[in-house]
Amino acid sequence: MGRKSFEAYGALAGSPLSETQQAGRYSTQVKDERRIAPDVAQKLRLRKTDTLMDIGCGPGLVTRMIARRVRRVVAMDHPSTIRHLRPKVQGLNISLIAGDFLTTAVPRRFDKVLVYSVVQYATSHSEALAFLDKAAELLKSGGMMLVGDLPNVDMKRRFNESPAGRRFNKSWRKKAGAVPTIEDDETYPIDDAFVAEILLHFRAKGFQAWVVPQPRDLPFAFTREDMLLVRP
Repeated sequence: MGRKSFEAYGALAGSPLSETQQAGRYSTQVKDERRIAPDVAQKLRLRKTDTLMDIGCGPGLVTRMIARRVRRVVAMDHPSTIRHLRPKVQGLNISLIAGDFLTTAVPRRFDKVLVYSVVQYATSHSEALAFLDKAAELLKSGGMMLVGDLPNVDMKRRFNESPAGRRFNKSWRKKAGAVPTIEDDETYPIDDAFVAEILLHFRAKGFQAWVVPQPRDLPFAFTREDMLLVRP
């Protein structure tokens, strides 16, 4: 994650904003946000025996919901984010690591890895691929990684230009409420070409890799997609 976004989200952890807003979503998306964990659990085929690494866990709502479905979760984010999350996970099967993922060692491997709504905050193609390479290295053989909530600008354009998109946006503008806490101009643009590049990058390494859609009841489903990777 770029330093600017990393520090911005860290600063939000101590703000009076809701967990939904601290995670970069709209205040009106609370109910939609709670559908993320079941979708993640299904895509990652979570089992009670699994260990899972959650990279960029944010305020931890999804992390806490997922933890009920596995044996152990290790969650990582900005030191300020982790400091505010720690009291919320006391007594749960969740361990916390404070630090920048690209520069912090994680000395173990996992059955499953989750990187949700994070990759767009890289500063370049090379940084995004380095981030994903390091995350994939945390997988055990046969382990699965979900790279979730990728905001594809080409997907967004196609949707906005469609009749359904125009109807949706007209309704959305009336109910959106507070804007996300980190604006789109602080994210790195992901497009169809970059999604294909990531797939080819990991397939060349022997991974199974494919794009999967989001259910329509997730917060940004019409303009975002997920990617699943399985380590050989």
